[in-house]
Amino acid sequence: MNELCRLWESRQAGQKIRVLSLASGSAQATIEAMAVFLAAYADARGNVELHLVDRSGSSLLRAAHLARVRGVGDHVFIHTQDVKSF
Repeated sequence: MNELCRLWESRQAGQKIRVLSLASGSAQATIEAMAVFLAAYADARGNVELHLVDRSGSSLLRAAHLARVRGVGDHVFIHTQDVKSF
C-alpha cells in the first residue's frame, strides 16, 4: 500500500496507475491493499488498475470474489494465462 500511495502522490495529472501481479494466485494481500488504498484516496477511483495473471482459474475466481466483496471489483482485471504466454 505504501508504494501505491507514493505512486499516486507523485503521478502527473491524468496519469493512471497500473499494477501487475504475475503468478498472483488469489491475490488476497494485493486486493486488500488496493481496498485500503482506495478508501484512503477516493479520488484514485477510476485511475488505478490491478491486473492479476495466473494459470489457476480457481485461484482467480477467489480473487474476483474477494475484489467484489471488498468493493474494488471494477479495478481488478483477471487474466487466466501462463506467465510466459502473457
